[in-house]
Amino acid sequence: DNYYFLCYNKRQIILKGGFLMSIFNDIEMKIKSLSPGAYQRLCSEYAYKKYNLTNMSDIGGKEGTDKTTIGVPDSYSLDENDKYLFFMYGTVESSPVSKIESDIKDAHNPEKTGISIDKVDKIICFHTNTNMRASSKEKLINLYDDVKIELVDIDSMTHDIYNCYPFLAFDHLGIPIDSNQIS
Repeated sequence: DNYYFLCYNKRQIILKGGFLMSIFNDIEMKIKSLSPGAYQRLCSEYAYKKYNLTNMSDIGGKEGTDKTTIGVPDSYSLDENDKYLFFMYGTVESSPVSKIESDIKDAHNPEKTGISIDKVDKIICFHTNTNMRASSKEKLINLYDDVKIELVDIDSMTHDIYNCYPFLAFDHLGIPIDSNQIS
């Protein structure tokens, strides 16, 4: 793809194939078009940066590929207090709230994770749903009292990639983002 950049009111606009499109929209569209394995790889690298992690185990991905494997959670990290962060990555479009709820319940289940829930600090679920109602979000983040639950939607992730981690846009999505620095 050939991209041409324009600047309008201090916002970058992409001219792609004769159409104007904001870089934000292009990032979001490219994320939604990723294969499940590529999406998981992007989310994992994003989480590593966003949460300032020093370790990450991607048990839901096959090494050296963009293929997924069966595992709960998809990724995990052990923090300095010997507590786990569990990461789940979902791209489902039909019944997304029930799929996210199922992912949270799986990550909360010691029979599926092999880890007692008292050793888990937080379950973080990534999803590509852009139409979640506030009431649905409240229901999901309050499913359990014994663990924190965080939802990372595609809009929040796109904002962070655009504003904080532009290298992810280039590395995973092929979208160069100008730093607006004069060279």
